Amino acid sequence: MQRIRALDGLRGMAVLLVVLFHADEAVPGGSYGVTIFFVLSGYLITRLLAAERDATGRVDYRRFFVRRARRLLPALLIVSATWALISGSWRDTLPALLYVSNYSTLSGGEWTPLHHTWSLAVEEHFYLIWPFLIGLASARHRSRILGGLLAASVIWRAFVLSAGWERWAYYSTDANSVAILAGCAVAVLPKWPRWVHGRWAPLVLLLVTTVVSHRTAAYHWLWFAVVAVAAVAVRQAPQVRWLELPPLRWFGTISYGLYLWHYPLIRLMAAPAASVALSVTLAAVMWYSVERPVLRSAAVTASRPLPSPRQVGARRITKSSSS
Repeated sequence: MQRIRALDGLRGMAVLLVVLFHADEAVPGGSYGVTIFFVLSGYLITRLLAAERDATGRVDYRRFFVRRARRLLPALLIVSATWALISGSWRDTLPALLYVSNYSTLSGGEWTPLHHTWSLAVEEHFYLIWPFLIGLASARHRSRILGGLLAASVIWRAFVLSAGWERWAYYSTDANSVAILAGCAVAVLPKWPRWVHGRWAPLVLLLVTTVVSHRTAAYHWLWFAVVAVAAVAVRQAPQVRWLELPPLRWFGTISYGLYLWHYPLIRLMAAPAASVALSVTLAAVMWYSVERPVLRSAAVTASRPLPSPRQVGARRITKSSSS
């Protein structure tokens, strides 16, 4: 699947919003950046899985989960091990490593420097379920199934907010499924309405995050509008040329490591600017020395052709004769 350069820029924008939000709330509504990540994940994973399902008639689940593990686990293990060394205990890292940080927080778990991994837990729960649903859904019925799931998730989150369960709406996988499913839905739409133009969508997201504070009563309800605008931004990203600016795309490239590093360092260091600078440095080092080499080695392994039956037979004969 061809890489969309503008989506790297959108990812870079999202991670910078989150980092600046945590750095002394420099962007009052920057936590909406996590919502953009959810929409992006739903869009990209659905495009990948749907393309595989349509081309081969099935989804290679083993290949999918191995690819996800290679992408996500090395960086998470490094950051978790670093915090374990600093704190002298692995106890605080277990919710992050087990991808249950969101429900650990909801059940009254301690607020640790790895608290921000709650969003990784939400995405991991999606990765565990979604491939099997896509594998069962043919292209003919995919849009209707997704539309029904999205409508149900919107109704559920609205009920959660109406009941006054704001913390559940913020952290739980089920309430955040609206954002992920919105990304999934725009990934399978066969046609895009001509009247919907995406050039304005990223700018609207920037405006909302700088004006709306997460402390206001409207924050949770406005979240629905942010999801809708983010879905437009993701689908129409190639129309937005400034998202392809090299610096923004570079931040998108190191976004996973930057997200992992920034929150513990901001919690540990007194100077927000210094902690952000150190986070960027560590994320870049981890990308070039660990994450990218792991991904490249995986790509080389995946591209190697399987030996033919004749080659396998020849190897067996050679081996038996040499023994």
